[in-house]
Amino acid sequence: MTAYTLPESVSPDHATVTPAKTTARFGLRTLLRLRKDPLATVTSIARAADLVELRVGAERLFVISHPDQVERVLKTNAKGYAKSKFYDRLKPIFGNGMIVAEGAAWKRQRETARPAFGSHVLRAVADAAVTQAQQFMEDVKAGAGATDVGEAMMRLTLAVALKVLFNTEADRATTQRLQGAITTALRTAEKRMWALFPLFSRLPGPSTLRFRRAIRTLDDFVYGMIAGRRAMGEAMPRDLLTHMLQWRDPETGKGLPDQILRDEILFMVLAAHETTAAALAWTFSLLAEHPEERQRVQAELDQVLQGKTPGWDDLSNLPVTRGALLESMRLYPPAWSLSRTALADDVVGGFAIPKGSSLMVCPWLTHRDDRFWDQPQAFRPDRFIGDAEDQHHAFAYFPFGGGPRLCIGNNFALIEAMAVLATVLPALELDVAPGAVITPEPMISLRPHGLMMAGRDRVRPAPNRQAA
Repeated sequence: MTAYTLPESVSPDHATVTPAKTTARFGLRTLLRLRKDPLATVTSIARAADLVELRVGAERLFVISHPDQVERVLKTNAKGYAKSKFYDRLKPIFGNGMIVAEGAAWKRQRETARPAFGSHVLRAVADAAVTQAQQFMEDVKAGAGATDVGEAMMRLTLAVALKVLFNTEADRATTQRLQGAITTALRTAEKRMWALFPLFSRLPGPSTLRFRRAIRTLDDFVYGMIAGRRAMGEAMPRDLLTHMLQWRDPETGKGLPDQILRDEILFMVLAAHETTAAALAWTFSLLAEHPEERQRVQAELDQVLQGKTPGWDDLSNLPVTRGALLESMRLYPPAWSLSRTALADDVVGGFAIPKGSSLMVCPWLTHRDDRFWDQPQAFRPDRFIGDAEDQHHAFAYFPFGGGPRLCIGNNFALIEAMAVLATVLPALELDVAPGAVITPEPMISLRPHGLMMAGRDRVRPAPNRQAA
């Protein structure tokens, strides 16, 4: 079962609870729990109230989950908050890429990247996703035993990102090597995120050496891609990489240094594949657990596609398929938490937030709150079909964040995921392998660890000639 069992409540070192606000102090013990199991720990402590304070020495971290508070931090007073210092621990991977950048640098990066996520690119995303989904099905049927669908989706979406954004064809060995390096880097970064003494985590040791090898693998690939593109001269194709190479600062006329190019390219690769892969893997898992919902999706795909390969124009006519995807992102939000730092004193939900405090904004909590969702632990795609989708608070569901920092690749991700689902589900039955133990792995994205699935050809119903 992939349903995540909620933990018992963790008792704070000190708590004062009122209907309007809560002050709760947690110490070293809670920090150690956060390192071991972030999902269980934040779920447990958040039961106290909508806003909980964790204090370790002079450090103050507020965990918020009420939609009104989320809206205040991400949208209404977005200028009053910046990316928190926790993101600084991602700099060894992404340098000053968009995930950690602020101010003018962030605005410039977002504008530079915008052409990669425009509407004219989305048809190419759909086509590339269909091609890679067909390859995935061939691999599943040709393989012996079960397939790790979480890892397979990572390779699939990575291949799509490289093709669409950088016009780069990556063979299976290359995507496996890159994906392995990305996974190693992100797992190390997640451990450093919660480290009590972050400098100690960088001392020489097996983990540090693996991390450095992973970064070298990524650097070699990205810098090689930059050099290869520059060598093409005027024959460079029109894509994001060429756009970035040809960009010039309007004031100085200078282009982007290779280090900045590397940081931005690596972040674009991550943004265009990591969370999409997690969303797809969880959707396949949840549909396998709920065969009646899978049959509804398959019936819709059979009716709309009539046995043909899905195309761009088909994707907007699949509300049931879309509902299943959005519901999977409610239960298992790919970006399970966000972090901000208060640039000035603020009031959130009636509680004073001092300047310099860190805030953890957690879709994982909000999406599973029974005050805003009926039977929140249940997989019910109907929540996102038709008029039902507009019945919840705008910030009760925010898998792509919100406000000015709304994920720039949200449409890219949705189109890609829909194209993969529309390709695979009509033709292949994927079921969780016996004995598989599936657990959420919280990194930058919320990956399903241990998602072993067996696939077989689906027997499609006879085409409806009259409807065709």
